Amino acid sequence: MKYIFFDVNGVLIDGYHASEMHSRWDKNLERDLGINPEDLKNAFFDRSFGDVVTGKKDLHKTIDDILPEINFKGTAKTLVDYWLERDAALNEETMEIVRQLKQDPAHRLFIATHQEKNRAHHLWYELGFKDYFEEIFFSGRMGVRKTDPDFFNLIEKELCLTEADCLLIDNDPRVVQSALDAGWKVILFENADKLRESLGL
Repeated sequence: MKYIFFDVNGVLIDGYHASEMHSRWDKNLERDLGINPEDLKNAFFDRSFGDVVTGKKDLHKTIDDILPEINFKGTAKTLVDYWLERDAALNEETMEIVRQLKQDPAHRLFIATHQEKNRAHHLWYELGFKDYFEEIFFSGRMGVRKTDPDFFNLIEKELCLTEADCLLIDNDPRVVQSALDAGWKVILFENADKLRESLGL
């Protein structure tokens, strides 16, 4: 039995961390909501997202606190909903690989991702990842970032696995190194074609 864990951003989804080939979720943020994306990055993603993504701070409360700084007169919910709805561009080529793997009973598929609880819930239920994966392990639930080997150790304990059973597919070299430090097998994701080759499909 092979336990395969997929990353979200940059692997299953082309979103906030998308390359120049893909359209970022905040591309039209200033046009639509009057928020400069760089101001949001400085006030939220650079400053507070680390605590939000590990469950130490609440997303909506944190966004609410920075609204005056980014000159937004709307609500935190409006901005969060805008983000979640647009940061959801599936990488269809990767998803086709997921569908293929799911047909093989020798594989069990999971998500291992850097997410806070609101986006994790959105991905699982609204985007439909629950139809392809058994469970989503996310940093907001685990209490540690994926760059910490404990993230992977906690997954092993919860699923009663040994590290030899686990394969991570991720596009972040820092996370890949963290998984290697935890004893996992890894594939550094570059694109769907190379992933298919690495998996022998």
